[in-house]
Amino acid sequence: GTQPAATLAVQNAINVPYTRARFTASSDGDVTVNSVTVERTGLMQDAAFAGVILLDESGNRIGNQKTLNSNHMAILNQSFVVKAGQTREMTIAGDMGSSLGSYAGQVGYLAVTAVNTSAAVNGSFPITGAGHTVNSSLSIGTVTLARGTFDPNSTTTKDIGTTAYIFSGLKATAGSAEDLTWKSVRWYQTGSVSTGDLANVVVKDGDGNSYP
Repeated sequence: GTQPAATLAVQNAINVPYTRARFTASSDGDVTVNSVTVERTGLMQDAAFAGVILLDESGNRIGNQKTLNSNHMAILNQSFVVKAGQTREMTIAGDMGSSLGSYAGQVGYLAVTAVNTSAAVNGSFPITGAGHTVNSSLSIGTVTLARGTFDPNSTTTKDIGTTAYIFSGLKATAGSAEDLTWKSVRWYQTGSVSTGDLANVVVKDGDGNSYP
């Protein structure tokens, strides 16, 4: 494990990095990590966290955030694969609460206490990164998401071969505190359509730029 530089944990902040852990697979085969167990340690109260999340090497969120249980633990159970002979460095991050006034000045850690996989796990637990101090007075950027103008907002029947159909539309409005960078959007397909029924799925911005 490695320690990110210590920083402040401020209200509304997401993806605050606490601990980086390296997962290395032996050369005899790929390894699927089924889950990572995380424990909050230090004097920070659990309620300061809206949840904890696993980030990949590019800072993308893996799965959904999990809240801490009565034992100060959360199981991040979205699986990921480590290729044979390779190493992945994943980050345990915290999503902070929207109001941290009751926790200002508290210092907390998020430690990796267990890894679930069918392969043998070699390592010393817990793996603990940097502690972060809660700050409730700094104002950071915010974003409000709403349904976009071009969102169909209804169930629609389309013929086979229909092209350039807009499934969903989002509108993001930045707060006044600071500029924001929109790095990625994760879409979730539901319903009876299979992935083989769709092709050339892209995201387009308001300027017409296309992101396959």
